[in-house]
Amino acid sequence: MYIYTMKHMTQFSGLSAQMIILWNKKFKLLREEKIDRESTFNKFDLKK
Repeated sequence: MYIYTMKHMTQFSGLSAQMIILWNKKFKLLREEKIDRESTFNKFDLKK
């Protein structure tokens, strides 16, 4: 399974990290996991 970091999510979406974090807190769209204090996402989150 592929793992994407917040840096990958910002590059693919064109949104800032702050915007992704705020939207995720408000709408609970992504299943964010923390590995070594860094947010990681799976391929299903990337599609959303």
